[in-house]
Order: sequence, then C-alpha cells, then structure tokens
Amino acid sequence: MGRTMPAKLSRDQIAQILVESLFFGTRKTAEKYGVTQRAVRKWQHQLEIDQELSSLFAEQRPLY
Repeated sequence: MGRTMPAKLSRDQIAQILVESLFFGTRKTAEKYGVTQRAVRKWQHQLEIDQELSSLFAEQRPLY
C-alpha cells in the first residue's frame, strides 16, 4: 500500500519536520506528517546545500 503525499509543503513546514525528526526520529515524524521516510532523508541532505532551508531550520530548532 503506497502512502499519498500531502499537498506541496512550504519550506517552513519542511524545516519543522526536520527539527522534529531530530527528536522523534525519521519514521515517527514521517508518519505524523504523512510523508515518506525517504522524503525526510532527502530534506536532511538538502540542509547542507539549501541556505534558505538551513536558516529556517536554525530558527525553529531552539523552539523544541
């Protein structure tokens, strides 16, 4: 059974997912947001090259 992806997520939402994945793990966070673990891992790699996403992640991380 395939998982349906939600409508396009904003960069803020992706940053929130990445922060939560640090604390709750990739699988649990992916399930919560209805995305695949592969998508979360892809976004984790994007942090290294996407300055805007990296900045949003840094802003949201202290909130948890």
